[in-house]
Amino acid sequence: MNSLGRVTVKRIDNNLVQKEIYSDTDLGQSIDFDDDSYQKLSKHHDFLIKLKQIDQISNSHIIFITEYVDGVTLHNYYSNNQISYNEKLSHFNQILHWSAIMFNFSKNNQQMGKLWRPDSNQSLVYSHDDMHFENILITKNGKLKLIDPDAFRWASLSGFYINMIRGLHDGIRQIYPEF
Repeated sequence: MNSLGRVTVKRIDNNLVQKEIYSDTDLGQSIDFDDDSYQKLSKHHDFLIKLKQIDQISNSHIIFITEYVDGVTLHNYYSNNQISYNEKLSHFNQILHWSAIMFNFSKNNQQMGKLWRPDSNQSLVYSHDDMHFENILITKNGKLKLIDPDAFRWASLSGFYINMIRGLHDGIRQIYPEF
């Protein structure tokens, strides 16, 4: 999304969350969310939050309804708890594994990416372009869940690497604070 004016997130019942995006400009073609790819990927991988509904109200207003996950952001979890090195390493490895899952999904679904980027003559990767500890929840039973599904995009391979590095940066700093 570009030029976001306001984003509100609220729990609308015991099982659902609503994310409402209002843009300062006409989003038009920049609403770049491939629901089919997200549904296909999330169907087989429970680290992704389930997307229930998308409503495009206008060219500058869109609503995403997702499942509610009882947990805290990984950022808050790390800030408020003593986390062992092994637990941090486990989280880091899970997040790295997510990138491998996205890459493999993309390899097997290039035709879906070409629908979203028909002008691209390179391989595309379906990935989360805002992966950081504020967009990862940890549940009471210790499972990690990646939220903010509207941040998924078909990106170039270099874009995927940039997003992956950005996403792993928080984890590396937590495990090795001296870096």
